[in-house]
Amino acid sequence: MEEQTDFGHFSLSLNASQVQSEATLSHTIAKVKSLLDDYVDGFSANAIRNLVGVFYFYNKAPEESLKYFQDVLKNDQDNLNALANQVFVYKRLFRTRKADDTYRKLEVVLSSRNAVAVSVQKAECGFAYLFDCYMNNVRPRWDRCTSTFEEALHELESVKDIEKRIKLEIKFWTMQSYQKRYETDVRDQIKHQETFNKAVNIIHQITEALGTDEFKDCRNTKTVSNVAAVSKAYLGTFFFKKPDTKWNEKGLTEVDKTIIPPVVEETGRTEEFRDPRICFIKALKENPDNREVRIRYANYLRDIRNEKEEATEENRKRLDEALEHVNHSLSLDDSEANWFGRITKASIYFSKYQLFKNKNDLESAIRDWEFADSFHHTSRIFSQLANAYRLMALRDGSDAELDLDKDEYITKACVYFWKSVQMLGTQKWPEIHRCYGRFLRDLGDKREAIECFKRAMEIDTANKPTKSFEHLFETFLQMYEEEVQDLPNCSSESVDENDHKVELRVDRLLFEIAYWFRFAVKKYKVLDLKEKDEHPEASKAQKPDPKFTRSYSVQTDIGIVPSTIDIKAKEAANLFEKHTRRFCDEYKTAMAHLCAYFESVTESYSDRISKMIQQSASFKSTEDVEWNKIMEYWTRRRSKLSQHSGIASCPACGNLTNKLSYSEPPEKARNEIYKYDFYVVYPENQREWVLYSLIQKLEGVYGFKGAINDRDAIPGDNIFKSISHLIENCHRVLVVLTREFYQDRWCMHSLDLAESHSYTNKRDNFIIPIILESTDVSADRFSTIICLDGVEYFDWDKLVRSINQR
Repeated sequence: MEEQTDFGHFSLSLNASQVQSEATLSHTIAKVKSLLDDYVDGFSANAIRNLVGVFYFYNKAPEESLKYFQDVLKNDQDNLNALANQVFVYKRLFRTRKADDTYRKLEVVLSSRNAVAVSVQKAECGFAYLFDCYMNNVRPRWDRCTSTFEEALHELESVKDIEKRIKLEIKFWTMQSYQKRYETDVRDQIKHQETFNKAVNIIHQITEALGTDEFKDCRNTKTVSNVAAVSKAYLGTFFFKKPDTKWNEKGLTEVDKTIIPPVVEETGRTEEFRDPRICFIKALKENPDNREVRIRYANYLRDIRNEKEEATEENRKRLDEALEHVNHSLSLDDSEANWFGRITKASIYFSKYQLFKNKNDLESAIRDWEFADSFHHTSRIFSQLANAYRLMALRDGSDAELDLDKDEYITKACVYFWKSVQMLGTQKWPEIHRCYGRFLRDLGDKREAIECFKRAMEIDTANKPTKSFEHLFETFLQMYEEEVQDLPNCSSESVDENDHKVELRVDRLLFEIAYWFRFAVKKYKVLDLKEKDEHPEASKAQKPDPKFTRSYSVQTDIGIVPSTIDIKAKEAANLFEKHTRRFCDEYKTAMAHLCAYFESVTESYSDRISKMIQQSASFKSTEDVEWNKIMEYWTRRRSKLSQHSGIASCPACGNLTNKLSYSEPPEKARNEIYKYDFYVVYPENQREWVLYSLIQKLEGVYGFKGAINDRDAIPGDNIFKSISHLIENCHRVLVVLTREFYQDRWCMHSLDLAESHSYTNKRDNFIIPIILESTDVSADRFSTIICLDGVEYFDWDKLVRSINQR
């Protein structure tokens, strides 16, 4: 017997195969098994049983697993997945004879060239991806899921004498995979529209087929009835969440929402498109006792937005109707299997609270979330509970101010926020970090709040300035206004030691603000755009279609680069400036100091930062801010900084205040052997990331004591000896890998020293490579070391565990 087969769910890369808790697996088994109540036979039932059998095996119940595979074979003796799954389990149980016998049956089916069996096998694998309990909600996984279904349907097109119901059910689950992908395609407008078109077409095919004579005999069976009802409900979901843009041969353009997409007109669904409620009403007529239909309808009613969300009687009736539907679903099944129904009920109560500010609704939401949490923990539930308890802790009549006397609610909010962030893992949910940051800011812990907002900005996938940027920058300004009050008088010439410490603290904060401002400019692709007619050289190189695109030349730090920029970039720049203008109005003193700082101290910084602030600043002409005195102060400060740091004013390198930009490290390292917990080797172009992200996080949040040359090397020492001394006295060496790293001779020298020290002193796990940019060189140099991949997602917890490792 061959060692492996391409068939069977155990050959798939399922997240369920990872080490998971028994409680989590049990919850998923209950959820997937409940589908058998609605889809009792046919392809759907076999696909469900095969997947439940796999989950039972991973939950250390192989005997239950074999029972489910056997049930599949009773209904379909040629089911390739069930046979392959049995072979796998028998081998794990060391029942070699049974495994051999089952494998021979598998070979017989394969030798018969049963095209239907092969196509069904693929479709069942697509089903496994669709309901994989630990599937990350990322595009590649859903691409694999939908492509597997599509391949199966394509192969079945050429098969004659196939039972029509098999194709119908495969199309039904393909439709659900489109819905999952549609949710992750929001930022990819082209794919979003493509998925919408595919979904509408396949739902139309399902509903049209059900109206033919071929399905007359089975139309009222339980499985087919549920397929019909849920398909209509999904159509309502797609029409409610219709794409706002379309793609044509000339470019990406805004779409008038009153225009009906061609796929809707072609399928004759215009009426439902304009009023998705029709789809849900038809679905309920088809099957009033389908739990999923009730929940989807409730979600639709909850999410409908009038032009203005107000505490109107109409909105109250809408949310009450949503509660009726979700309660009906829970009356059919109030077990762990209907966990999502309980979540939906909590969210409806929360929506009622947001409109009508009735604490009873908030308490009801908390009860339902905690009930759902008793079945299954998720980061999102923890975050929702934390936010709900935060709202319970608000001072009566206030929308933002916490009542510190409500200690019980505040403590619960803290606990749930902590649990939420701890459980996130590699999931990218910036809204959770934002919510946690706002809560910490309200508690008065602005530094911890800033770290939350930084994290939100790092993982934010938005292409325009979001709340993450707004909250981070606003908190920075709040901190700065507190600090600037302690600055020496702007007209004062003499500064004592305490004043000098305040000035250094303000300098570091300003450097940090400047870095994250520039990070936002780069992150959200906000460029200093100028019309092409101002730059003839740029206009010669591009001939865009004026109806859909405008051409701009991009002012970057290296000069003017001809480029064609989508109009979206201009909109992002305008939005960014709008945020900045609001800060200038609300934080005049802080923004005036920041602008003066950019003008007088950091003239090498990107021009677009100071220009954006100056253009949107109204403080220069107001009496609220003594602009001239502030500028005089920072002009004098520039001179002092140059003298203090010993670095000449250099517009080219921007290192005027390098020495002052570093934060103070903790007094003592966390490890008990070495003076430092880590030493960082990095190229100069990653200096700001090291300062304001890596060092800030590891020292400020986790309490490690780090070492970097500019801050911790002793002036006057030989640089070679200094680097060697720091490496020998640290617990770990963090190597920040980018393309520039291998071109920097000091980086390569430091790496050589670290490798030599690791080899000579037999220090395992001494070097921790951090990949910030993909490069083939890093793969060659560190082929025997596991690197921390920070190109798309930075796993701080993994880095902390690596540093802590003994």
